[in-house]
Amino acid sequence: MKKPEADPTSIGNIIVNLGFITEEQLSEAVKEFKASKEELLGQFLLRQTPLTESQLKIALDKQDRLRKPTHATVVQAFNKNRETNDRLVSKTEEIVELATLLTNKI
Repeated sequence: MKKPEADPTSIGNIIVNLGFITEEQLSEAVKEFKASKEELLGQFLLRQTPLTESQLKIALDKQDRLRKPTHATVVQAFNKNRETNDRLVSKTEEIVELATLLTNKI
């Protein structure tokens, strides 16, 4: 069975990719974190790994930048919505025409 792709915008993966902690440190901390049912992972990593507050801030800033939609994704979503709206308007016009025809025959 293939392992699912890791979310590149998850705080743990960002912290590892920046080289602040190792994958092994993250993996062990995540196991403990899940068992603890505690606060946010970043705060947990501050206590359980060599991660510093300034490193966490850098990682959180990067996460914020990665998760913000780009201009291209906003335009793509807008165009998709416009296409959907155009189809709805077209179908509505067809229904109105059919209703008018039926009304005229009665």
